[in-house]
Amino acid sequence: MKPRRSASIMALLFAAILLGGCARASRDEEPNRLCPCEQTAARPVDPVLLAWLSKARTLHHLADLSEDQGSLDKAVATLEELVGGTLPAGPPPEAAEVMADTYARLAELRARRGEYERADKDVESGLRFAPAPTYFRGHLLEVRGLLFAKESADLAKAGKPVDVNRAREKASAASLEAVRIQDEVIKSALADAGPATRD
Repeated sequence: MKPRRSASIMALLFAAILLGGCARASRDEEPNRLCPCEQTAARPVDPVLLAWLSKARTLHHLADLSEDQGSLDKAVATLEELVGGTLPAGPPPEAAEVMADTYARLAELRARRGEYERADKDVESGLRFAPAPTYFRGHLLEVRGLLFAKESADLAKAGKPVDVNRAREKASAASLEAVRIQDEVIKSALADAGPATRD
């Protein structure tokens, strides 16, 4: 069974709700005291962001249902509603990550329909929401590599060797860039965590 993309949306929503709940609880108990999560985040949760994340999760869930019923067209239309809608001001990092992830999913769906040029445009749109080296940028480039690999297979079946080689080169370049970015993310996270302790 395929993994549910809405799981990452759920995780972001859950984190935002936890932060919001903590902020409300601390204000109710002692208005001038910050709870631990506010001390680290130092940013109140925006109700607009919470509502938008809930909407995003719901639309991804509806896209899952459409995919399960074999309707890629309906799944694409549902996700287009999200990327074509209004974003919270900024947008905040949580919304930018969801947008990047949604564009990656759109690109995957379009590639399954053989719409490679449009799929690559979705990747490009997603990259605008993930300009820094993050998992989301790396994932978008991973998707780009996969869609060009799929296109090269279709071109091979159509007997277009020159186009096959071009698509394979693009697939390889995007995949290698995805690996480079994810390596950078891993190294950065390990450096932030400090030296590992040994028993």
